[in-house]
Amino acid sequence: MATVETDDAAAGLRSQFLQVLRSRRPSEVPLSVIPGKPVKDPFFQESPKPTFSEAMASCPKEDIPNFKELLQEENFYLTTEEGGQGLLPVLVLRMKESEKKRRPTIVFLHSTNKCKEWLRPLLEGYASRGYIAVAIDSRYHGERATSITTYRDVSILPFAYVYIQLADIEKNFPLQMLMQQWAIQNL
Repeated sequence: MATVETDDAAAGLRSQFLQVLRSRRPSEVPLSVIPGKPVKDPFFQESPKPTFSEAMASCPKEDIPNFKELLQEENFYLTTEEGGQGLLPVLVLRMKESEKKRRPTIVFLHSTNKCKEWLRPLLEGYASRGYIAVAIDSRYHGERATSITTYRDVSILPFAYVYIQLADIEKNFPLQMLMQQWAIQNL
């Protein structure tokens, strides 16, 4: 009996979650999936480009003979909204299977200035243990970035816009005062 209640609760939660997601989407842009290709030269927004992370490399993998050959990689884009940021790059790793069955899925999100490819050691580790491992590029990162400063430029844009407006109104308006006012209003 508890299983039926648990299944019903999970289905209800999934339904509510999908309603929230759909309520935030503009109705004029249908959700679509566009096939992609593996990224050969991942885009990082830091210099020098990171090449190794002990933490990422330490993710344990199951010892599977021919692991690389048994690993299945999918790359695609979800169209979530209009504009360049509405194309969400997705990387999925899982083990090839002769028969399809449900698997637990884990979605990873990279840190600031990194990209979904940075997470590959984690994705491989979890895929080797039977999970479907997913990573996406967050806004203004990875395939969604246009330059090494994209994220930084977008992060300071609201401050710059308000500062310029206030500077026009009141000469020599100090930036520190602006940031304090923004923090009081938004935090």
